[in-house]
Amino acid sequence: MKLDLNKPFITLTGEEKQMLGNILAEVLVVKTPGIAPIKALDWALELHKGNSIEIDKSDLNKLSKVVESNENLTNIAKAQLLKEMASISD
Repeated sequence: MKLDLNKPFITLTGEEKQMLGNILAEVLVVKTPGIAPIKALDWALELHKGNSIEIDKSDLNKLSKVVESNENLTNIAKAQLLKEMASISD
């Protein structure tokens, strides 16, 4: 399945900021428990370019855990990323 995060992050005031893919790319280049470093970097590079990434159900679960456990992401960023991820698994 394709994960397309080329959508803007929306602040509490409704302002559109950087793309969700860029936010996840920044997470993927730091620490990714359960995701191999090469895979994480490949995904980060694609997301940073605005491209979608091809993932399977196992990858989706791992990415969700990485987002949920990341202490540097705010809840509003986590929620938007997790909602986008959940929408592809439906």
